[in-house]
Amino acid sequence: MTDDRPAPTGGTPRTVLMCPGQGAYLPGALRHLSGVPSVSRVLGTVDAHSTALGS
Repeated sequence: MTDDRPAPTGGTPRTVLMCPGQGAYLPGALRHLSGVPSVSRVLGTVDAHSTALGS
């Protein structure tokens, strides 16, 4: 997590979903955000990729 390279400029920022696996996950934690279109789109994409991978 230490890297002296400059951050890329321009373009669209990328999104990352981190699941540390240390008990930080709480089922339904994002449920209250399901009505937010941008969150709903991201979670739909994550679900589609997870399903495609057989998870």
